[in-house]
Amino acid sequence: MHVRSYHRFLIIASGFVFTLSLPWRVAAQGPAPTPIFSPAPVASAPAAAEQSGVHELTKADLEAFLDALLPAQLASRDIAGAVVSVVKDGQVLLAKGYGYADFAAKKPVVADQTLFRPGSISKVFTATAVMQLVEQGKLDLDRDVNDYLDFAIPKTFAEPITLRRLLTHTAGFEESLKNLFVPSSKEMRPLRDYLIDAMPERIFRPGTVPSYSNYGLTLAGYIVERTSGEPFDKYIATHILMPLRMEHSTFAQPLPPALEASMSLGYLAAAHGAQGFEFGQAAPAGSLSTTGADMTRLMLAFLADGTLDGAAILKPETVRAMETRQFELHPAVRSLGFIFMEYSTNAQRVVGHAGDTIYFHSDMILMPAARVGLFLSYNSAGSRSGGGRGEVIRAFLDRYFPDSAAAAPDVDPKMAQADGRAVAGVYITSRRSESTFFKIAAILGQFAVTSDNKGILTLEGNKNLRGG
Repeated sequence: MHVRSYHRFLIIASGFVFTLSLPWRVAAQGPAPTPIFSPAPVASAPAAAEQSGVHELTKADLEAFLDALLPAQLASRDIAGAVVSVVKDGQVLLAKGYGYADFAAKKPVVADQTLFRPGSISKVFTATAVMQLVEQGKLDLDRDVNDYLDFAIPKTFAEPITLRRLLTHTAGFEESLKNLFVPSSKEMRPLRDYLIDAMPERIFRPGTVPSYSNYGLTLAGYIVERTSGEPFDKYIATHILMPLRMEHSTFAQPLPPALEASMSLGYLAAAHGAQGFEFGQAAPAGSLSTTGADMTRLMLAFLADGTLDGAAILKPETVRAMETRQFELHPAVRSLGFIFMEYSTNAQRVVGHAGDTIYFHSDMILMPAARVGLFLSYNSAGSRSGGGRGEVIRAFLDRYFPDSAAAAPDVDPKMAQADGRAVAGVYITSRRSESTFFKIAAILGQFAVTSDNKGILTLEGNKNLRGG
């Protein structure tokens, strides 16, 4: 491979911020990113799902809209089941299951009973736990995390890793997939053992490059465990789930007997048969099991400045800090708060987090100004790429919060051409490994960005659902 030079640029991939290193004159294609606990794409909805005009977000209109879209998705994508819940103005607008929790037995998904695995949405709970301890003065966002650990993160760079860096995915860790999942509860290890054994190399100077890290959030969860003196899953239950009355939610693995019978089966595709329970070793990064109805409690709390039915899990200023960008490479592009990612679109401020296990694929968005939240989870990867959640979110926003159609800014054609030439090239993701076998995935996953004579960019291999 011949590389002329590298330049770093920031691009937006489906509503998420990624920094990519740009090697001029390199070309390659490769497999799609590994779905494990990774951020989900927010794709464009098909023309049939787009709506003209403004629809009032009412229970009747929302249910009719989802009843038309979700069953068709499950059938066309070979997905066994899904759950969706929406809150508005401090109330649950709708929580509804679609399809089956057990496809063979035709056991339906029930929104307030059926458990789903929302993957990396678990990180919102981990970040909340960190911020609770920050509020209490027990943790400092800007202190070297080695001060909180009973093992050492090597000082690869002069700048320390801090909780602020962990919660904004800017600690600089390379990608690590080692033992993210294990076959059974017998192979589950204490967090400390996992963190020492699976410790990834540090490849970016802290605070400079966003690189999504399951390891980083697992490390934050271990710091919660050590600082509080409580096992991580017990801390989350006592200080978040119980105050919010999320009675059908847990980080425990295996599931408590009272919840085990309510767990949805997971599928690669409905026709392929059910798979076993996924044991996530990096528990603070993605081991939550919950229902669509329980997730309304979390959304309502965040939309009400951290308090729900008299129970406060966070102070208002902490909620605002979590939802406000804490890291950016450029003010004009979407960025990161404390674990929340900017999804803003249609002139609306939207924050949220997505999550994937191998079988379950989920998303949660919050619209603080509109006081609206949406949670969506599928129990199958399905037979088509994209999973469908981006289609639902895009259609939801277009229907109830359509684009204000602001006039496009005047752009100097020569400047557009120059800008296009400046960013054209071949990119490699910052979420990558450089010291393990998985380095080849990043090399094969490089993609080209080209610019035409008007400065319009085309991303190789990145098409929306219309094929454009």
